[in-house]
Amino acid sequence: MIEMKKLGKISIIIPCYNREKTIGRCIDSILSQTLPKCLIEVIAVDDASTDGTLDILHAYEKRFPELILLVCLEKNSGGFVGSVRNIGLSYATGDYVLFMDSDDYIAPNALEKILEKAVVFQADIVDANYGIEKNAAVVNHSAKRERYLVVSSRDERRLLLMLEAIERSVWGKLFRKAFLDEHSIVFPEDIHLGEDSYFHGMSLFYAKKYYIMEDIVYYYVIQDDSIWNSMKAADYMKESYLVIARLWQYCQVHGLAYLQREMEWHAYTTLFNIIDKCEKMGRKDLGENLIKDIKKNIRDTFPELLKNRYIYQDKSDANRELIRLLFEVYS
Repeated sequence: MIEMKKLGKISIIIPCYNREKTIGRCIDSILSQTLPKCLIEVIAVDDASTDGTLDILHAYEKRFPELILLVCLEKNSGGFVGSVRNIGLSYATGDYVLFMDSDDYIAPNALEKILEKAVVFQADIVDANYGIEKNAAVVNHSAKRERYLVVSSRDERRLLLMLEAIERSVWGKLFRKAFLDEHSIVFPEDIHLGEDSYFHGMSLFYAKKYYIMEDIVYYYVIQDDSIWNSMKAADYMKESYLVIARLWQYCQVHGLAYLQREMEWHAYTTLFNIIDKCEKMGRKDLGENLIKDIKKNIRDTFPELLKNRYIYQDKSDANRELIRLLFEVYS
């Protein structure tokens, strides 16, 4: 066990908007950590809430002024959460950064465990498993296997991108602040959905040491008014693909074009997720129309997508249907 004083400090960034019913549990889960409070910094960025969220945050800041910093935005971001997180990042003074959503909470020993792995393995990123809560019950959890990935070659970078999917969430991951600063990794501020995917993708392009824990440290709480759980998701799904296209364009300009097959695979799995999500919403036609809507971008950005052997490994009917749609796109 490493000495507490040698662990370093964590900055926890929480964007908040109209979450008066959940923000208390989120912050309480931080206050009850086994990690000493002197090693924790909470930066809550209120995105011009119109309910009681701001009052609750003011009360916490007043009680714990040495621990909690409240940043109040006068104007709502308009759903561009990336800009809110970037504001939080600009205030962070910790050695490491952890992002949380204001609906969610962490296990009592989460910060101690994840920070110890970061220090012992000198990791740029530490990832971990998470539980999924719905209607006050944990209904599922991720199943990542414990592993330590060191990247020092192109082949190892390719392997990292295949083993660690570009995820559409950054919560529950610990990032070394100096690593983010060195590579100017921030969130895009012009998209509603997918800013997390961009941030995580950029991190995967440059991380040299990536540690994955089997422990469940984070609990993601599904809310009925979440973008991904409403018909409003249709307005933003296209952006989730366009983020991958943007990441690939970045690769081509910054000496990472050797990741072509891996980025094609990520684009394909994003399209697959769009189709799957629309079917679960009872709108299969919506997914097909979205793909047709972005077909020119798909053809122009990933002209050799259908030559990628990765996409044919899944023999499911759903995968065959997507391949059929893509053959129409490229015809």
